[in-house]
Amino acid sequence: MVVERLPFVKSNAVMSEVIVSMTQGRLGLALVGEAGDLQGIVTDGDLRRALVEKADLTMITAAEVMSNEALTISPHARMSEAEQRMQEAKVQCLIVMNDENHVVGVVQIF
Repeated sequence: MVVERLPFVKSNAVMSEVIVSMTQGRLGLALVGEAGDLQGIVTDGDLRRALVEKADLTMITAAEVMSNEALTISPHARMSEAEQRMQEAKVQCLIVMNDENHVVGVVQIF
């Protein structure tokens, strides 16, 4: 589980800023909001769709591109459960949320 330097961005961040955060985070995603207030997630897929639909990434924001429903898992879940959920949803990451609905990390499958 990745717990340090999670790629958080504000909802009003322009996509060029989101891309920088995604690149630095090396997870293929950016978390929109804060650890205690996750508003959404921007994935590589969301970025590709934005490129197809809206060419000017300097004008659109994370809020316009993000998915509101991030797939989450408890920090107490077994890795086998995380792997099964990722395979079923056809995603490579799950956001780890504690009992207080705070982001505590990201689980990624390679």
